[in-house]
Amino acid sequence: MQGDRADFSFANLADLDLSHAQLTGANLQHANLVGTNLAQADLTAANLSQADLTGAGLQAAELSAANLSGAYLSAADLRAANLQRATLVQTLIMLSSNLQGANLQGSNCQETQFIAADLSDADFRDANLTKARWENVQLHNTQFGNNLGLNKRQRRKLHQRGGLFPEPL
Repeated sequence: MQGDRADFSFANLADLDLSHAQLTGANLQHANLVGTNLAQADLTAANLSQADLTGAGLQAAELSAANLSGAYLSAADLRAANLQRATLVQTLIMLSSNLQGANLQGSNCQETQFIAADLSDADFRDANLTKARWENVQLHNTQFGNNLGLNKRQRRKLHQRGGLFPEPL
């Protein structure tokens, strides 16, 4: 599927196989992507704000500089996805969502809620984590460092759960 800068806002794309799709810069704002397979899709700079990605497969997807603000990611699979410099402001990532090995370097995760998600081996270096919520998350070998919005107490809690910080706590 070719969707370079295409407009799929408010579209119902549930349960489709869009793996390997080229959706660079596509507008998927408010789209229904429940159960959609987007594995290895190129969503660079795509607008996925307010999209419902419940149960979506985004394994190894390219989401650098994408906007996922206000998106709903419950039971979504983002293993090894590249979310570098992505915007995830007020995004809800919960209930068995898998971000193992995901790259979130330099991403904006202000007020993002990480609830019961697997963030093992993910990379949050240089990410803005202001007012982010971390509840029942798995953080085995999760990389942190040079983060905005994390106070010393929060860093200690994340470290106790398996987060790695290069600077002393």
